[in-house]
Amino acid sequence: MKPLLAYADLKPAGIPYSKSHLYYLMNRNEFPRPIKLSINTIAWVREDIENWINEKIKAHRQENVE
Repeated sequence: MKPLLAYADLKPAGIPYSKSHLYYLMNRNEFPRPIKLSINTIAWVREDIENWINEKIKAHRQENVE
């Protein structure tokens, strides 16, 4: 399993957002920030994305219990 995810890897990982929406969320500190690999290349840490998804699931489940 790759430790880093490119933008193209996000959709199969369960993140259906466009690039512009991701940047909107990142600017609001609502989505993990990528790391810069080179001048034109960024990637997200898989663990950060998995943790973000798990937090969303946890929040959803708590909302439905209350």
